[in-house]
Amino acid sequence: MIAPTLNEREVSVQVVNFNQAALLTSCLSALQAQTYQPLTIVVADNASQDRSVELLRREFPQISLQTNDRNLGFGAAHNALFRTHDAPYVLVLNVDVKISPTYVQELVRILRDHPEVGMVQGKVLQWAEMSMKRIDNVGIRLHRNRRNDLIGYGEEDYGQYDEPMEVFGCDGAAVLYRRAMLEDIRQGDEYFDEAFFLFREDVDLAWRARWRGWHARYQPSAIAWHIRRYKPGSRRRQAAWLRRLQLRNRYFLLVKHESWRNLLRDAGPWAWFELRALAYATFVEPHYWLAFGGALRALPVLLRKRREIVVRRRVNANTMRQWYARAGPPMTGPVSPAMVNEEAGVLSGRITEHA
Repeated sequence: MIAPTLNEREVSVQVVNFNQAALLTSCLSALQAQTYQPLTIVVADNASQDRSVELLRREFPQISLQTNDRNLGFGAAHNALFRTHDAPYVLVLNVDVKISPTYVQELVRILRDHPEVGMVQGKVLQWAEMSMKRIDNVGIRLHRNRRNDLIGYGEEDYGQYDEPMEVFGCDGAAVLYRRAMLEDIRQGDEYFDEAFFLFREDVDLAWRARWRGWHARYQPSAIAWHIRRYKPGSRRRQAAWLRRLQLRNRYFLLVKHESWRNLLRDAGPWAWFELRALAYATFVEPHYWLAFGGALRALPVLLRKRREIVVRRRVNANTMRQWYARAGPPMTGPVSPAMVNEEAGVLSGRITEHA
């Protein structure tokens, strides 16, 4: 076992659960089997209606449990947990993720050795494709049309991501955050922006960290497996309100973070993508206009948060521009708002925790 050097409880693990009793045992057992010990593990239950709380109290009495009287959403539930401790490193873990025994050990080593790194994740594989070693993701990336998606999603793992690398940000399914970074980028008492409720909060947090000059790393020696319930090809099975939420949060990101200079430089791909999405909303699924309305109603709050981010920037727009990939994956046919959700890999993939 690897002994902590900063204090007795150097790493705190946060898991948010909503009606996922069937997955709790595999997730928490993998945490208890970590080579890095001791770990402080705390689970926030978002008013589950299944047997989650009963199972936690019976099978894992040594794990701290916080029960919420309603579904707070992903961000608010994690924020409440962040405020209960001051651990130097915090592992945010989805209940639908199983980590390998050395996962925490490998990620802690990166943060210890690289003080400029604010977050790090491992190689996340698809749980359902364990025998094929198919990739879930190795990090978050941005595109010139302002889509955000997951690096490597759906690819067979043949070693193409076997070297550590810098990424724009880390996917919130299994990410180790540095507490100093979280304190540096929080807005008010919020680390994750609670206005998002779910979907893309990890992208927002990564973007704020980038503006402040923090780095994000991918470490392939740390392995995890993820059940991504909401993924490309699944949008038809999603409730309409969830699809609207994903689209609304896309505009939350743009208002909070996008530089007008960079947006104008990419006006072609961005405007073309938006025009096609708006046309789809108008003629195919008009309910998407509720998402646009939701973004407009939130505009005053978003602009205030944007001003807070702008005045504290440590990097300029040109530096940020390096993170926009030149082109996204090939696409044919019309672009719909649902495709915006889908092609993002439904980045958070956290509906299993807090929908």
